[in-house]
Amino acid sequence: MSARLVNAMKKWWIIALVFTLALSLTSCATKRETQNSQGFGYCDGTMGQIDVYVKVRSGDNTRFDLVLVPFTVAAPGDIVSVTVVQKSTYQYKEMVSQVVLNPSQQILAGTLTKGELDTYDVLAITSYQAGVNFLQANPAKSAVCTLPYLGDNLTN
Repeated sequence: MSARLVNAMKKWWIIALVFTLALSLTSCATKRETQNSQGFGYCDGTMGQIDVYVKVRSGDNTRFDLVLVPFTVAAPGDIVSVTVVQKSTYQYKEMVSQVVLNPSQQILAGTLTKGELDTYDVLAITSYQAGVNFLQANPAKSAVCTLPYLGDNLTN
Protein backbone atom coordinates (compact mmCIF):
# COMPACT_ATOMS: atom_id res chain seq x y z
CA MET A 1 0.00 0.00 0.00
CA SER A 2 2.80 2.47 0.77
CA ALA A 3 4.48 1.74 -2.60
CA ARG A 4 1.31 2.90 -4.35
CA LEU A 5 1.27 6.04 -2.26
CA VAL A 6 4.93 6.76 -3.10
CA ASN A 7 4.30 6.25 -6.84
CA ALA A 8 1.24 8.52 -6.71
CA MET A 9 3.26 11.21 -4.91
CA LYS A 10 6.02 10.99 -7.54
CA LYS A 11 3.46 11.56 -10.30
CA TRP A 12 2.01 14.58 -8.49
CA TRP A 13 5.48 16.07 -7.97
CA ILE A 14 6.20 15.74 -11.68
CA ILE A 15 2.87 17.36 -12.55
CA ALA A 16 3.55 20.18 -10.08
CA LEU A 17 7.04 20.70 -11.54
CA VAL A 18 5.71 20.90 -15.12
CA PHE A 19 2.95 23.29 -14.02
CA THR A 20 5.45 25.54 -12.21
CA LEU A 21 7.74 25.61 -15.23
CA ALA A 22 4.83 26.53 -17.51
CA LEU A 23 3.81 29.40 -15.21
CA SER A 24 7.34 30.78 -15.03
CA LEU A 25 7.67 30.73 -18.82
CA THR A 26 4.39 32.60 -19.32
CA SER A 27 5.31 35.22 -16.74
CA CYS A 28 8.56 35.91 -18.59
CA ALA A 29 6.60 36.53 -21.77
CA THR A 30 4.46 39.21 -20.13
CA LYS A 31 7.51 41.10 -18.86
CA ARG A 32 9.05 41.61 -22.28
CA GLU A 33 8.21 45.33 -22.22
CA THR A 34 9.94 45.79 -18.85
CA GLN A 35 13.33 44.51 -20.04
CA ASN A 36 14.51 48.01 -20.98
CA SER A 37 12.53 49.73 -18.25
CA GLN A 38 13.83 51.47 -15.18
CA GLY A 39 10.38 51.50 -13.52
CA PHE A 40 7.00 49.85 -14.02
CA GLY A 41 3.51 50.25 -12.58
CA TYR A 42 -0.20 49.85 -13.17
CA CYS A 43 -2.71 52.66 -13.49
CA ASP A 44 -6.29 51.47 -13.05
CA GLY A 45 -9.53 53.42 -12.83
CA THR A 46 -12.73 54.26 -14.67
CA MET A 47 -10.57 54.99 -17.75
CA GLY A 48 -9.38 51.37 -17.83
CA GLN A 49 -6.26 49.39 -16.96
CA ILE A 50 -3.02 50.92 -18.21
CA ASP A 51 0.56 49.69 -17.82
CA VAL A 52 3.07 52.48 -17.14
CA TYR A 53 6.80 52.29 -17.91
CA VAL A 54 9.66 54.66 -17.19
CA LYS A 55 12.50 53.97 -19.64
CA VAL A 56 15.89 55.54 -20.17
CA ARG A 57 15.69 57.74 -23.26
CA SER A 58 17.65 56.28 -26.14
CA GLY A 59 21.01 58.04 -26.35
CA ASP A 60 20.49 60.14 -23.20
CA ASN A 61 20.73 58.38 -19.83
CA THR A 62 19.72 61.55 -17.93
CA ARG A 63 16.18 61.63 -19.37
CA PHE A 64 13.37 59.11 -19.06
CA ASP A 65 10.49 58.35 -21.41
CA LEU A 66 7.05 57.88 -19.88
CA VAL A 67 5.36 55.10 -21.84
CA LEU A 68 1.73 54.00 -21.46
CA VAL A 69 0.32 50.73 -22.78
CA PRO A 70 -3.45 50.45 -22.30
CA PHE A 71 -4.40 46.91 -21.39
CA THR A 72 -8.13 47.55 -21.35
CA VAL A 73 -9.95 50.82 -21.90
CA ALA A 74 -13.50 51.81 -20.99
CA ALA A 75 -14.15 53.11 -24.50
CA PRO A 76 -11.55 52.60 -27.25
CA GLY A 77 -10.83 55.90 -28.94
CA ASP A 78 -11.26 58.02 -25.78
CA ILE A 79 -9.21 61.21 -25.91
CA VAL A 80 -7.24 61.74 -22.70
CA SER A 81 -4.74 64.05 -21.05
CA VAL A 82 -1.69 62.70 -19.22
CA THR A 83 -0.40 64.69 -16.25
CA VAL A 84 2.23 64.11 -13.57
CA VAL A 85 1.53 65.66 -10.17
CA GLN A 86 3.36 66.31 -6.91
CA LYS A 87 0.60 65.34 -4.49
CA SER A 88 1.69 67.42 -1.50
CA THR A 89 1.99 70.75 -3.39
CA TYR A 90 -0.36 70.12 -6.35
CA GLN A 91 2.46 71.18 -8.66
CA TYR A 92 1.82 69.47 -12.00
CA LYS A 93 3.18 69.06 -15.48
CA GLU A 94 0.95 68.18 -18.40
CA MET A 95 2.79 65.54 -20.41
CA VAL A 96 0.24 65.17 -23.23
CA SER A 97 -2.90 67.26 -23.59
CA GLN A 98 -4.69 65.08 -26.15
CA VAL A 99 -3.96 61.48 -27.03
CA VAL A 100 -6.22 58.62 -28.13
CA LEU A 101 -6.42 55.46 -26.00
CA ASN A 102 -6.74 52.11 -27.72
CA PRO A 103 -5.99 48.67 -26.22
CA SER A 104 -2.37 47.52 -26.69
CA GLN A 105 -1.42 50.74 -28.53
CA GLN A 106 1.77 52.08 -26.95
CA ILE A 107 1.84 55.80 -26.18
CA LEU A 108 4.96 57.88 -25.59
CA ALA A 109 3.53 60.37 -23.10
CA GLY A 110 6.67 62.50 -22.86
CA THR A 111 10.09 62.73 -21.28
CA LEU A 112 11.08 63.48 -17.70
CA THR A 113 14.41 64.42 -16.18
CA LYS A 114 15.72 62.69 -13.06
CA GLY A 115 14.79 65.82 -11.09
CA GLU A 116 11.22 65.65 -12.38
CA LEU A 117 11.02 61.96 -11.46
CA ASP A 118 12.13 62.99 -7.96
CA THR A 119 9.50 65.77 -7.84
CA TYR A 120 6.36 64.19 -9.29
CA ASP A 121 4.85 61.16 -7.59
CA VAL A 122 1.37 60.76 -9.13
CA LEU A 123 0.29 60.00 -12.69
CA ALA A 124 -3.19 61.10 -13.76
CA ILE A 125 -4.75 59.92 -17.01
CA THR A 126 -8.00 61.86 -17.41
CA SER A 127 -10.67 62.59 -19.99
CA TYR A 128 -9.60 65.52 -22.16
CA GLN A 129 -11.38 68.79 -21.37
CA ALA A 130 -10.67 71.72 -23.70
CA GLY A 131 -9.59 74.96 -22.04
CA VAL A 132 -9.55 73.54 -18.49
CA ASN A 133 -6.35 73.16 -16.48
CA PHE A 134 -5.67 70.04 -14.44
CA LEU A 135 -6.60 71.54 -11.06
CA GLN A 136 -9.98 72.83 -12.32
CA ALA A 137 -10.91 69.70 -14.26
CA ASN A 138 -13.70 67.36 -13.29
CA PRO A 139 -13.08 64.51 -15.74
CA ALA A 140 -15.75 61.98 -16.66
CA LYS A 141 -13.20 59.15 -16.49
CA SER A 142 -9.76 58.79 -14.98
CA ALA A 143 -6.97 56.43 -14.00
CA VAL A 144 -4.76 57.74 -11.21
CA CYS A 145 -1.73 55.93 -9.79
CA THR A 146 1.73 56.31 -8.34
CA LEU A 147 4.24 57.40 -10.98
CA PRO A 148 6.74 54.53 -11.24
CA TYR A 149 10.16 55.42 -9.92
CA LEU A 150 13.50 53.97 -10.96
CA GLY A 151 13.59 50.29 -9.95
CA ASP A 152 9.88 49.99 -9.14
CA ASN A 153 8.37 46.53 -9.76
CA LEU A 154 11.34 45.19 -11.71
CA THR A 155 12.70 41.72 -11.08
CA ASN A 156 15.73 41.81 -13.40
